[in-house]
Amino acid sequence: MSDLYSKAFSAYHRAIDLLRFRKRAFEMVFKNAGGEAVLADLARFCRARETTFHPNDRVQAMLEGRRQVLLRIEPHLSYSSEELAILYQAPPMPTTITGDEADGD
Repeated sequence: MSDLYSKAFSAYHRAIDLLRFRKRAFEMVFKNAGGEAVLADLARFCRARETTFHPNDRVQAMLEGRRQVLLRIEPHLSYSSEELAILYQAPPMPTTITGDEADGD
């Protein structure tokens, strides 16, 4: 396996390991009765299911900031680690060795 391929493979697996750890942490906090109650409250507070539009730009920015918090939490509870990697643009999994890489350069 070429050094370049090995580095890409290693970077991908480090990213997936980090996402698996973080996903488990989110699930430990939110995948229980207390966590679900907190999420329901955050959904209301963060305007998860409604627009953040407000005629005052500062208020709208504040509301959008709140909403971003919930948008960060939700994928960790419903996506796989591999889907999170795509969402957060982790290094792609190398699939083939071509050109100079195949020669060991």
